[in-house]
Amino acid sequence: MKKRFFIIILLIVTLFNLYTTLSFADDTVPDSDFQIYSAGSVLMDASTGKVLLQKDMNLQLYPASTTKILTAIIAIEKLDLTSKLTASRSAIMAIPSGYSNAGIKVGESLSVNDLLEMFLIHSANEVGYIFAEEISGNIENFANLMNQKALELGCTNTHFTNPSGIHDVNHYSTAYDMALIAKYCMKNETFRNIVNKKSCKFSATDLYPEERYFKNTNSLLDSSNRYYYEYAIGIKTGFTTQAKNCLIAGAKKDGIELIAVMLGAEATENGQSGRYVDAKNLFNFGFENYEIKKFLNEGTKVAEIKVKNATKDTQTLNLIANASLSTTFQSNFDTTSLIPSIEIKENISAPIAKDAILGKISYNIDGIIYEADLIAENDVIKSNFIETLLQILLAIIVLILIAEFFSHKRKKQKNNKKNLRKNIGKKIKLARTKTNYTQEALAEKTSLSPRYISQLERGIAFGSASTIVNLCNALNISSDFLFNDLIDSTSPDFTDSIDNKFLEDYYQLNDYNKKILSRLANDLVKLQLEDGFKKRNIK
Repeated sequence: MKKRFFIIILLIVTLFNLYTTLSFADDTVPDSDFQIYSAGSVLMDASTGKVLLQKDMNLQLYPASTTKILTAIIAIEKLDLTSKLTASRSAIMAIPSGYSNAGIKVGESLSVNDLLEMFLIHSANEVGYIFAEEISGNIENFANLMNQKALELGCTNTHFTNPSGIHDVNHYSTAYDMALIAKYCMKNETFRNIVNKKSCKFSATDLYPEERYFKNTNSLLDSSNRYYYEYAIGIKTGFTTQAKNCLIAGAKKDGIELIAVMLGAEATENGQSGRYVDAKNLFNFGFENYEIKKFLNEGTKVAEIKVKNATKDTQTLNLIANASLSTTFQSNFDTTSLIPSIEIKENISAPIAKDAILGKISYNIDGIIYEADLIAENDVIKSNFIETLLQILLAIIVLILIAEFFSHKRKKQKNNKKNLRKNIGKKIKLARTKTNYTQEALAEKTSLSPRYISQLERGIAFGSASTIVNLCNALNISSDFLFNDLIDSTSPDFTDSIDNKFLEDYYQLNDYNKKILSRLANDLVKLQLEDGFKKRNIK
């Protein structure tokens, strides 16, 4: 019973250890169901450098021949690919026995391009020393150059002592650092094309009379191999007894390019190569859980601005994105949740040409900045000073004319009301005298005050509808007697003439000035409704 209990506890601990060997870049990534056989590994998005999955990626380990990718990229950047280099005795003799080589003879001359293929495809160690002597004069100086380059690429846990990965306790790196180097190398077309070759062949030379043929050491590229991976695109293997099996691999599918680094890989339980099993599992994980998503479309309107010193028709300007932005996201990620940062130049003034850069839109995604320029959607025309002045003067004149029109109309309406009151007052007084009523008597009969009767007759006051009816009954007269032959306050005598003249002038204006006049008239009507007087309806 105790033995069975111990076995159960041991299994639980083992499973826990296996589970905790993997670390995800995001908590929302689903758990994987595979074991990592490498001591240090990382899965990286090649376009952004984003880590998608890792296991001890910062653990310092021996990189073996994966070192060669850094030496190769330095050679590509510093040497003419067509130039020929001659192998020195020191370069050939620097390689310890047991390390892979291309059999290059002392004094043999080969092109830089041929040497690169031998170096990256066959892992010929002597080539690294040939490059080192040509570029830096000696191995020590070249190692310093390698370390400087690595540091420039962000590698903070790396130190190289030789160009080929020959074992040295001071020659180390990490899965993450090697992924950074690989990411940089794969941007170079020469490098990219070489590491994706299945094999290479070289013609005989004066010192090597036979044709040389080498098969790529990367089994992911070999369709006849059990470890073949259809999306693989390189890049470099490595092995020493101390480093164990190492592999830097690249793969591309559906626009997503991934880099997987495996250092210190062990064999699987059934004897398979752990580095290749890890590579395929990592790649499958990345392609199944991630996809490229666009989060900004080219031509999208980002902002609307007012441009100084521009014509009326062009002073409002749309700023649009000059490029589309996309990157690798988890498949379930909602890109609409991204919040951009927008920068627009200050004091933007006409003239402005279409597509002129006036700002920038940027997104910070996992510490990586994605940005596009904001450009003018159309041309913006500079306003002419004389034109602007004339427009202002015209607006002032139109405003004065409209204000004068409404002022005259208000005065006429006021006078019409005043005349109406006086005429009605006269008729009330006439009717009262015919009936021999004094103001006091009429006041008593209508329950109005004598003072109010006096004000009505003088046109100072104007009675309500019920007051008028009361007076008509008391004086035995009809309402027609009071209101007949009075001047209509709506008489068009003056108004029509003004209106007709206004319309004639209006139709002679161009479209632009018509718009100005229309806006001014609308504003004045609002003011009139707010501040004008209300007509009194008499029933």
